[in-house]
Amino acid sequence: MEGILRDIPIPRSAIVRRKRLASKTHTRMFLGRHITVASLLDGVLRSLNLSGTLVGCDRGAYTWSRTTAITSSAP
Repeated sequence: MEGILRDIPIPRSAIVRRKRLASKTHTRMFLGRHITVASLLDGVLRSLNLSGTLVGCDRGAYTWSRTTAITSSAP
């Protein structure tokens, strides 16, 4: 949902108006093999020599996020 809700201010009620989501789509993905996942909490990121900027970046830093994810998942 991060991609759908990015740049949409969420009110205190945590209810997003339907018209804000009308032009958005989502995809359901199914994995064809087992994968290893990593926690994205700050403490775990620090142990991997990474910081919260990996997951809290703006669109300009997405390349770094993707590169880190791909490099970290190499077999």
